Amino acid sequence: MNLTVAMPGLPSKHVVRQAQYFDAPMLTLTLAAAFENDPVANFCIRADAGRKRVMRAGFKRALDLYQPYGLTFIANNGAGTAVWTRHDQWQLTFWQECSLIPLYIRVCGINRFMRLSRGFDAMKSHHPVERHY
Repeated sequence: MNLTVAMPGLPSKHVVRQAQYFDAPMLTLTLAAAFENDPVANFCIRADAGRKRVMRAGFKRALDLYQPYGLTFIANNGAGTAVWTRHDQWQLTFWQECSLIPLYIRVCGINRFMRLSRGFDAMKSHHPVERHY
């Protein structure tokens, strides 16, 4: 199916490239907008007047952590992005996790942080160990 026919607002030529460090501010905004109404984000991220600001802070930090692995992509000058890691790169060290606690509390609030922490623990314990992308 030709997406430009089915969705006339899309550009006729899609451009996907590896993101560069100078793309990070735009990617931060793209990610925050993409997850603004996401049910999981709504469950985890605080819902007050500072929500947009802390979402951007959280996605900026995620880009800081994962973009160096070289699997972050930008589509159509920021209309979309993908942040990937290999199966052996996603897990943070103990010290990286500790350094993120203040950010998590700012992004989530203390009660939601406790739920998020339990969710991360469950994800880690069930995460596949075989190679995957």
